Amino acid sequence: LLGDYPKTQVEKAAVRQEIVDAMYTLAVTYRERLQRPELAVQLLEDLVRRFPRSTKEIEALYSLILAYGAMNNSEKENEYRELLIERYPQSKFAKIVQDPDFINTLQQEEQKLENHYRKAYLSFESGNYERARSLSEQGLRMNVSDESYMPKFMMIKAMTAGKLQGREAYTRELTNLV
Repeated sequence: LLGDYPKTQVEKAAVRQEIVDAMYTLAVTYRERLQRPELAVQLLEDLVRRFPRSTKEIEALYSLILAYGAMNNSEKENEYRELLIERYPQSKFAKIVQDPDFINTLQQEEQKLENHYRKAYLSFESGNYERARSLSEQGLRMNVSDESYMPKFMMIKAMTAGKLQGREAYTRELTNLV
């Protein structure tokens, strides 16, 4: 009967994470796709209550703010806003609920990074390897919150190292990327 039952702490943590992920995904589906914020609220409140400080708690709190906003329940919306700010004051979600203009700032930062990456990539594609390397190094030094561009800039850096310095430099830069 207990063959598939998690026995070790690692197995229990994995099952717990699967439950948290499933609850959050279902709640987001209710709120965004099915336009049923009341069902999302039930799941999200249960997630926050049952799994405090889980990997999805911050997103769950933010989703609760959005769901209660959609339901025009400003009292509960403010309650979760305060809880989010209290527990995660430095998070981007806390900054978003405190300053509605923060999203615009993030989008501008993202666009600036995308444009810089595009320049580096196009420089590489056109054979201007020195410029591509320089732009990728600048991109890596940019102080931005979106880390998804870091591996892209590192890949351009590795490819330019291969073109300019040979196989050993290429291998070294790829190792750094990994």
